[in-house]
Amino acid sequence: MDLRGYYRAFVALSFVMPSKAPEKDFECVDLWAFCRQGKTLASTNVDFKFPRMACAPMVFSHQVEKWQMSGSQNRRGESELLIQGTMQADMQCSHCGKGVLYDLEVFRQLRLVKSEQEAEAYEEGLLGDHQDVVACIGLVNLRDWLEDELLLSLPMLARHATCSAPELELSELAKQQPAGFATEGTTNNASAAAPTETETNKPFAALGNLLGRRSK
Repeated sequence: MDLRGYYRAFVALSFVMPSKAPEKDFECVDLWAFCRQGKTLASTNVDFKFPRMACAPMVFSHQVEKWQMSGSQNRRGESELLIQGTMQADMQCSHCGKGVLYDLEVFRQLRLVKSEQEAEAYEEGLLGDHQDVVACIGLVNLRDWLEDELLLSLPMLARHATCSAPELELSELAKQQPAGFATEGTTNNASAAAPTETETNKPFAALGNLLGRRSK
């Protein structure tokens, strides 16, 4: 095929492939209607930028590979938002300070309620694994909700499986963090012990509390 043939093929393909929607289209979304209508939004539809991920503590770099947000209603008539995604994060080892690569998955179903009071009073027995209840008041920014889940998937303390380098104090690690973030509870005598399973799965507990969620 000559250069003209390649050009014609490229032009034809550009008409077949749908263009992605601008990010601003999803800054103010009626999430209740999104779920009621069974809508889906995915990384194939829009390129979201994640500014908080870009300066998250102890994260050298990250790559969100794919994601999807799907709305639905369950048998009880409750609105639910399923958030799925995969991400690679190069994080700072809490022991030696060098990078350690994580392959992370996000899988969370958020059940919507009208107020913080309803979220607090929600019966925990009605929540399954990977389910949360969250107050949804007014219009929401879908990018922010997805970014919340990406942040929550990060391990609290990254560490190589085997690391023989001298142990660094958290105060030294904090100096290497991006501006705008601080290590909570940092002291000169803090230990860099390997995180427990709970710590790994729920690193940003404060963020979850701010969102008004209660996990099962």
